[in-house]
Amino acid sequence: MRQWRVPDGRMKRGIRREQRVDLSAERTRLEKEIVKADADIKRVDAKLSNEKFVANAPDEIVEEEKEKREAAVARKEKILEALERLKKAS
Repeated sequence: MRQWRVPDGRMKRGIRREQRVDLSAERTRLEKEIVKADADIKRVDAKLSNEKFVANAPDEIVEEEKEKREAAVARKEKILEALERLKKAS
């Protein structure tokens, strides 16, 4: 939240009209981000479910893939929370 001085000299708090979020556009953006996170999770799951990959890849690489999956799941959860807050706001 910002403060600014209005023409009569008083201070005003809030969100300026030009800073307001287009809720429909934000919802669309978040839905696209969910699709990307799902694709990341699916891609990593495919690698980790491939027995040859897990058997032949160095442990560090397998661990990196597991961390990528955890990060994508966490990112998706945050996006879902933001989408839920957005639905409550509208």
